[in-house]
Amino acid sequence: MDTQIAIYGKRSCLELCRAMATRFPRELRNLVYEHLTANSSPISVDDDHITYEQSGCYGFTHSDFLSKQLFAYPAFVGRENCQEILEIYLQKNTFCLNDSYRLGGFFRTAKPFVMVPGAPLLAPIDFVRNLIIKIRGDVLKPLMLPSLSDLENANFDHALWLNPRKIPRPSDKLFDSLQPLFLIKHPKGFWLQLAILANSREELEGILEGMRPIYSRLKDTGFKVEVTFGAVEKIHYVEHLTGFFECSREDWDAIIEAYFVAEPDLAIEDIADPGTRYLVSNAREQFPGWSVRYLLQYTQEEPAMFSGFYDDDSDIDEMERNWNEAFLPSTFGSNTM
Repeated sequence: MDTQIAIYGKRSCLELCRAMATRFPRELRNLVYEHLTANSSPISVDDDHITYEQSGCYGFTHSDFLSKQLFAYPAFVGRENCQEILEIYLQKNTFCLNDSYRLGGFFRTAKPFVMVPGAPLLAPIDFVRNLIIKIRGDVLKPLMLPSLSDLENANFDHALWLNPRKIPRPSDKLFDSLQPLFLIKHPKGFWLQLAILANSREELEGILEGMRPIYSRLKDTGFKVEVTFGAVEKIHYVEHLTGFFECSREDWDAIIEAYFVAEPDLAIEDIADPGTRYLVSNAREQFPGWSVRYLLQYTQEEPAMFSGFYDDDSDIDEMERNWNEAFLPSTFGSNTM
């Protein structure tokens, strides 16, 4: 019975869609398609390539959304209707690319967004109208799980494996990764958000300074460009950066200094608990560009992350002494950790 109901539902859906295609004008069909495909959150276009280390979360991808929607399957809606529906899906939703280095591959590739027989091939560059691109000043060095022989090797650097190093990207290559945007044939009204990810104020402002030429070119071409700071929760800085390109560097520095006065970061000395203060101080040495307020939150959630890695017994002894001083019996009872 369930199989018969499924077959009947599939046939009825296909007949309805074919009737709509012949009796409704395209403008009216587009309204129906827009209602079907609308999603309130940005949709990642990285799909299976997205990783936790690169984005901070696994994200909401094409596959997550489309795999659950029957309108994306030609067997239910017909191939021509499916083509029209996916075109509206690309035009009306906001998509997020978690690394600008993948922009060329995403735009230039015509691919099926649902891996089923008969799925139409679409080139995103022809249809996308709203895009968020994350610009990363560095990238994590790819990690491989250590082999058993690695772990048994006395010279194996556990600290290096557990704390992967980030590789800085050359500024010219970073901005070259945005060049595929100028292949878009419909830049007028194209909404573009460039979200910069950096590990310090100095790194962020260096990226901003280097972006001036490409920002001006994007604006002159017709793009609606917004620039934001994608790591504002880690680095004490303003979130909206578009104003950087609309004033001199001296005026921008004055704006930032005024922000620091109005919204000061927490000082390590103001942390009352000695154990917490020690952890935050240790974390600040590892991540000097991060805000104290963020480090306080992070060390309370993951205190073991900031105990450090030590090369010999003397370093371990020093760590133990520091911990003993931080957690004396007289202060342990008031420890908030």
